[in-house]
Amino acid sequence: MNTMKRVAAYFLPLALAGGLHAQDRTKALKELNDRIEQLQKDTDEAFEEFENRFLKTDQELGRLRPGTTGFLFSGFSSFTYTDRAGSPSSFDVTFNPIFLFKLNDNLFIESEVEFELSDVSSAGEPGFETDAGLEYAHMVWAPRDEIMVGVGKFLLPFGQFGERLHPAWINKLPDSPLLYGHSGIIPMNDIGIDIRGGIRVMERGSVNYAFYLTNGPMLDTTEGTISTGDPTDNNFNKALGGRVGFLPHPSVEIGVSFMSGKSAFDTGTVSGDLDTLLLGVDVAYIRSFDAIKGTLDARFEWAQSDVDSDPAILGGVDNLRRGWYSQIAYRPDKLESLFKNFECVLRFDSVKLPSSLNEDRSRFTLGTNYWIGNSTVVKLAYQFDERDDSSQETDSFMFQVGMGF
Repeated sequence: MNTMKRVAAYFLPLALAGGLHAQDRTKALKELNDRIEQLQKDTDEAFEEFENRFLKTDQELGRLRPGTTGFLFSGFSSFTYTDRAGSPSSFDVTFNPIFLFKLNDNLFIESEVEFELSDVSSAGEPGFETDAGLEYAHMVWAPRDEIMVGVGKFLLPFGQFGERLHPAWINKLPDSPLLYGHSGIIPMNDIGIDIRGGIRVMERGSVNYAFYLTNGPMLDTTEGTISTGDPTDNNFNKALGGRVGFLPHPSVEIGVSFMSGKSAFDTGTVSGDLDTLLLGVDVAYIRSFDAIKGTLDARFEWAQSDVDSDPAILGGVDNLRRGWYSQIAYRPDKLESLFKNFECVLRFDSVKLPSSLNEDRSRFTLGTNYWIGNSTVVKLAYQFDERDDSSQETDSFMFQVGMGF
């Protein structure tokens, strides 16, 4: 009996303590669970408030921005050394930034500005200035893959060189073909509206098209040449033009171009409008061959400009101008050596101008290029010049560095 009392006296306090501890743990767990539930509630409320604020801020920003936008700064630059027979050799530099701004998947604007140096020296007063010219500012809406509608100032889709090949790092020679120079045959850009697109035909072929309505050409009453790009139309007529290109194979493209309108002129005593028609044909062939370990790039363009004659212009002679160029380039880019960066270029070009000008001209240009990178090229070229007036012939050595960025 005494033994049982001693055991009870020993375990009873422990049992009571255990019961008390169990009650404390239950109470503590309940308080912890309450706190967790409250914390979860507070967190949900905080997230909901943050989400409401974020959506409100996004809506406010959405009212301020025109769309889902993207911006790209690009362009090209060139440094050129020219040594022409009978003239001092000279260095020159140009800088052409290009801005691309995408508002959404269907809307974008593209623009190019050209900065170049020009000589403004006068008798006894040497000097130069930096000219800035807007090459194009083209706003485009593309509702479908097959069509784009644009407005603004744009490079005219006449032939291939002016719209696609003129940047210094793309043009394979330091200068432009005579067709696109100061011969007055093919203008470079104009202001108006254009529609472009492409359609797949056959298994591997396609057709691309571009049509435009612009302010149209103006006529130089001294030289009889036409020019475009004036923001003010000088007559009540617009020029209609376009180009259609056919690619029977991805390596070959054949294009036909035209522009029709009226060229206004004003000599100060006589003014008028003369019917003007430009026609052109272009062919391009680019293909890589394993047999010759490289790529061939061959091109041909022909064009003519026909402006009605008038006694006030060039004495009334027929103002018909024709020209062409043919160019071939080879780069052994499949070789596993330093020679893969070299490129050889040959170009023949010629223009035939109104007889009274005595300025028919032909050139043969031989060039060698070295590609430092995919968009940086160093060019060396020698040009043989042949003219009706042999005293005006200017054989030239040219060096140029062209860089695209």
